Parts: sequence; structure tokens; C-alpha cells
Amino acid sequence: MTIDRGFLELWKAQVPEAFTDAPPFIPANAFVDGQLRLMRPSGITTWDALLLCQFVNPINHLFSMGAKRVVLGFDHYKLVPLAKAPTQRLRTKKIACVPWDADASLPPSIPEKYEQMLFNRAFKAKVCQFVVSNIADRVQLGGGRSLIIDWNNLPLEFTDESDEPQPRSGFTCLGECDVKWCQHLVPGESTAVLSVDGDYIMISLLQIEQYLRAGETPPRIMVKRVKLQKNGQGTGRREYEWLHCNLLYHGLRKAMHSRTHIPAHMNHAEMRLVAILVAITGCDFVGGLPGVGPRSVWRTLTSLIPRLVDAYEPHTDHFDVSLISNFIVLPLLMPLYRKQAALGQTRTLQNFLDTVSTSSSLTTRQRSKLPTASALASTIRNSIWTVLYWIDAKNVPNPVQTKYGFSRMPNGNVERDPRASLV
Repeated sequence: MTIDRGFLELWKAQVPEAFTDAPPFIPANAFVDGQLRLMRPSGITTWDALLLCQFVNPINHLFSMGAKRVVLGFDHYKLVPLAKAPTQRLRTKKIACVPWDADASLPPSIPEKYEQMLFNRAFKAKVCQFVVSNIADRVQLGGGRSLIIDWNNLPLEFTDESDEPQPRSGFTCLGECDVKWCQHLVPGESTAVLSVDGDYIMISLLQIEQYLRAGETPPRIMVKRVKLQKNGQGTGRREYEWLHCNLLYHGLRKAMHSRTHIPAHMNHAEMRLVAILVAITGCDFVGGLPGVGPRSVWRTLTSLIPRLVDAYEPHTDHFDVSLISNFIVLPLLMPLYRKQAALGQTRTLQNFLDTVSTSSSLTTRQRSKLPTASALASTIRNSIWTVLYWIDAKNVPNPVQTKYGFSRMPNGNVERDPRASLV
């Protein structure tokens, strides 16, 4: 699960110049999301073929594009944030995990049930280790190029100038590729990202904003992703496009200012407002709002922005839960229950839920989709934590707190807080 791709469809219509078939600039640096590249293309049956197709060739292509430094990242499972636990459990329920002995060697060829076996972390870690152990000797180093492996410990840098990889100091060990790549950004330098995960787009916008807030020249960031058609679907075969995140940043910011007044103190905080709306619609850490998608959000953006400004605390990057409840979530949900909501007081989200849940005109389908107050409260609070995580994963607070809507249950599992409050 990633951010809703509907946002990218809308943003492409809003800022079409940010989406191009050819790379918009020459990258000095590049980041490859190794987790996604573990998936096996059709016809790949050997480990060497997987290594060549999914890792060696893409990395060498980035070098040929002009990149001097390529980072290959993998998730560090022990450091994946607790906020992802509900999503991880949901995924394992959908696909049965194939048993695998952590001490066993990889089989001679790729197993028939490879994709299913990747859900077993011991097996996936073994595949990651195979890639990490063999990739440096296969890519085109030399000429000042370097390959950096960012996996379990501090990043290791491989060059032709040293027989052994050198650890890179000054980095924090993080769990997910989605956020660990931000540490490798360099102010004023260009970076290409190979990932079809939409999280990278929202995170890129926030990172560009971070540099501007700090008075630094932001890096230029382009992300290669699956091409979108006007209807938001793929083109039928695997085609890709490049998204120039800096152009998207300036285009979205301009669009927001053209639609409503944004106070001067919100300068270079606009992407925070976008991020909370993206998160609240659903992502890896947030359950989302039933029946509410990107179009519902973007259609009412003009009225939502002033309310978001009121709810936002610029010094802490926090949002007021009550204001988000009553002035963001309520207007997004009301069109789905307009008939029932008209019968009573709907000035607050709690009023709305009380009125709608007791309405005799509520259909069975509507009742099944009507969220509880605690579910909505956890969604809002989860979203606030997610924005903090996207901005600065190194210093993000522990999500298992009442104010972030996650809770450790008696069985030890971390879940979305069933007692979360709207105030």
C-alpha cells in the first residue's frame, strides 16, 4: 500500500510539465529502491539473471546517465517503524507465508513460489544478502563512480580505489527505503530515484520544502515511475515516465496560492498541508476515510486550505485534532450521508456520527461503511505522525502514544488505537 495514485493523476493534470518521458536533467546521484526490485520479471528463473536484470543493468544505466554515486537501499526490518505493524499484518493475512529456515542456503534456482516466499522475511533477507554480496563486482565502477549499499548497518561505499568497502559516517540507521534515501540527498545536487512507490513523490516534495525552510538550495529530484494515462491507469504494458519533483513542488504551490489566500507565515509550509490530506486518504500507516479519495479532497481544496492553516502549528509541524475532525474530515464525509446528516446538528464530527448512525434512512451499505469516532480519530492522529515521519524520519517520535493514534495491545501487537479520541 502506498499513497493513492489518484493524487498523481490529479497532479499530472495540474502540472503536466513535471512529467516527461525522458529524464529532465543529468543526475549527479541516484537511489535505487532494492525492495521493489526484488520482484521477479516474467521469464527470470536464475539468481544471476535476477541480479543482472533487476540490479546490475539499472545501476549501470544510472552511471551511463551521468550519476557518480548510486545508492542501493534495502529495508532494515528490525527498524521498520511500529506504525507499520497493522499494514504488515494485513499483508501477511492475504498471502500465506511459505516456511523458510533462516540458516538455509538459497536453492540453486529461483523457486516457483518465489513471490509468495518473499513474504517470509528470512527468505527475503537471504535474497538481499545475495544481491549485496555480488552486486559490487558486477557494476561499472571507476572514473570516480561509487556504489553505496544501505542495508542493515551504516552505508558501505564501494569504489575502485579501495579493496574493501568503506563505511560512511554521519548516517542514522533507518528501517524503510522510503525515508532512508533522504539522508543521501545533497543540497544543490541532482538525484534520480528508481521506485514506483508513490510515497517517494510526497516525501520528495516535503524534502524540497525542508531545504527551502532552512534557507538552503534544495536538491533537484526526479523519480522514475510507471506512466499514467489520463484515466489514471497504466498504458497496458510497462511504460515509465520521469517526474521532476521540483517542478511539481512549484506548480502545486502556485496552484494553492491561486485558489485561496495563504498567510505569509505559511511560506514553505504548503506541502505540509498537502501531505496531511494525502496521508488521511490512506497510506502504509493510515487506514484512510471510507468513500473519500483524492478527487473528493482536491475538489474541495479551496475551502480546505484555510482550515488546514488554522489547524497547523508551524513550530512543531503538528495539526490540531479537533480542527481537522470538524473542518476537514466532516466536510469530506458529509456528501456521502447528506440525506441523513440534514436531519440533525452536524457542526462537529461527533454530532454528525451520532445523527447518521441513528438515522432510519441509512442503508445497509452506508451503515457498513460508516466509520466509528475512534476509527476516524486514529486516522487523523496516524496522519499527523505520518507527516512527521515523512519530513524527518531520523527524529520522528514513537508512534505508540495516545496523540498519534497507535496503541500496544495486551497481546503485544501494535494496532490503531481503538480508544482514540476526536479531541
